[in-house]
Amino acid sequence: MFWQSAIDWFTQQSERDQKILKFGSLSLLVIVFYLLILQPLTQGRVQLRKQVETAQQDLIYIKQGAARIANSGSASSGTNAQSTNQVVNSTARKHGITVTRMSPKKDNTQLGLWLDEVEFSKLLTWVDEIQNKGLSIESIDINQSSNLGLVKATLTVSRGSAK
Repeated sequence: MFWQSAIDWFTQQSERDQKILKFGSLSLLVIVFYLLILQPLTQGRVQLRKQVETAQQDLIYIKQGAARIANSGSASSGTNAQSTNQVVNSTARKHGITVTRMSPKKDNTQLGLWLDEVEFSKLLTWVDEIQNKGLSIESIDINQSSNLGLVKATLTVSRGSAK
């Protein structure tokens, strides 16, 4: 009913007005298409590119930190009488790091540590400090967490020999 009324009205208009209405309708369709389809797609693409760039920068930062940990030799000669557990616990508490699990390894000469949801920069600072306290990092495994800026880490530490 509505369409028939609109068609009747349109055919009653002069040829000049019909051309203007056709051009205006086509222009309106193009504008609506752009605003509802093309613009959101373009904005989404730009946002995804920014997220990829941020993730790539985070990956570079994590790799550099891992390389620093791997290259930072054993601890300094200032070892004290604290046990490995005491050093780990006190320094972790100082840096606001929660050790999720701690387990002795290899005839109690090594200690396995599991950390969930820790800031990468805090982890690096903490690892540096425990090395300065006389512990050696035998192995470290760092994985990305589902939360931005946080990592999950597994470490094996042992009492380092004084150099």
